[in-house]
Amino acid sequence: MAEQVGRPTLIERGLTNYARVDICCIGGLTEAKKVAGWCEAHYIDMMPHNPIGPVCTAATIHYAASVNNLTGSRSYRRSTKEAVMYSP
Repeated sequence: MAEQVGRPTLIERGLTNYARVDICCIGGLTEAKKVAGWCEAHYIDMMPHNPIGPVCTAATIHYAASVNNLTGSRSYRRSTKEAVMYSP
């Protein structure tokens, strides 16, 4: 979902059930909120992805609190080198 060119066609055609956005790579909170709006209009759930670090984790938490169609979030712990899944 980091590619902005193909995003509307995937969402509008219903080719995905979950939109996994990376807040820091997609262009920030504003761009991620636009994606959430598109997805909400087409009944697609949001699942933010955060492989970067603590600043992006804080942004992802704020984003998760502000969208209506959140399913869960995935993050990466550098200390234990494992993927962690969070669900509301």
